[in-house]
Amino acid sequence: MEAGRLEIYPSEVDVSELVAQCIRLIRELAHQAGLRLVSRIEPDEFSLFVDRRLFKQILLNLLSNAVKFTEQGGHIAINALALPDGGCKLIVTDTGVGMSKEEIERAMTPFGQVDGVMTRRHQGTGLGLPLIAAFVDVHEGTLHIDSEKNVGTTVTIVLPDQMSKD
Repeated sequence: MEAGRLEIYPSEVDVSELVAQCIRLIRELAHQAGLRLVSRIEPDEFSLFVDRRLFKQILLNLLSNAVKFTEQGGHIAINALALPDGGCKLIVTDTGVGMSKEEIERAMTPFGQVDGVMTRRHQGTGLGLPLIAAFVDVHEGTLHIDSEKNVGTTVTIVLPDQMSKD
C-alpha cells in the first residue's frame, strides 16, 4: 500500500491451482492443530482475471485466520465458485470460536483485535481482516462475514472478473 492506495496488476489466474497451492501451504498447520480442511471448486477448473498476489493473500489470510481460531477437532471448508458473469465467489467456513457483530466491527478496524481467551492465545497484528477488506475493495468486490460465538464463522467474498472492467 502506498499513501492509502493499493495498486492492482490483474492477470489470468487459475483459481483451482491457486486454491490448491494455498491449501498446500496451510495444510500442515491445520493438521498440527487437529483440524479437518476440505475444499470444493466449481467447476473443477476456471480462471479469473485478478491480481494474483492479492488474491493469494486474501486466501491465505482467510485460511490462516480459520486455523488460528478453530479448536482441535474442528473443520474448515473453502469453496470457490465460478459466477455466470466471469467473477468468483469464495466462501471460507470454520467451526471456530466465532464473533459477535461488535467483535466483527472491531476486527475490521486496522489494529483492532477481538478480546477473548482465543485471541489472547493467538496474538496478531490486527491487520488481517482490514487487509482482506482493502484487497476486496480494490478489486471492486464484496465481503460479508457471518459469525456466531462458539459456533463458527463464514466469510463470503465475491470478486468480479477484472477483464470485464475495461
